[in-house]
Amino acid sequence: MLFLTVACGRRRSPSRYLIPQDYVGWVRIEFNINGAPVLEKEDGYSRFTIPESGRLQTSSSIEYGVAHDEYYYYSPRGRTVLKETRSGGNGLIWAAFTGKDEDRYPETYQYFFVGTEAQLKEFGWKSKDADGHPIVGNIKQRDFE
Repeated sequence: MLFLTVACGRRRSPSRYLIPQDYVGWVRIEFNINGAPVLEKEDGYSRFTIPESGRLQTSSSIEYGVAHDEYYYYSPRGRTVLKETRSGGNGLIWAAFTGKDEDRYPETYQYFFVGTEAQLKEFGWKSKDADGHPIVGNIKQRDFE
């Protein structure tokens, strides 16, 4: 029990996630990728600028712990705040989790879903790749059967 208390209380640098305007679907961030760019800092936040594909690679290491993260849609016109939420909270950020598949993927990865609760329920868990991971990409650009 002491371990959980210590782990839960550990602080990390906050993250600022910039997601393409109107993107809906899973985002995957892969850490410790040789040759990939280092995460930039912005106002004390680690900045994650997610490309249209929804998959970002960085040579930076993942940080674990508690912090107040921020999520935004971005476009040439600026940024719009996205609310992180729990069920029934009308937010657009859901189901964040991290993992590491030593056998197949040496990097550590992080996923989160961008969209409404209804979109998460309808599309979020609908399709997975051969490894059981969510398929990344804008659901507005994919066909579902």
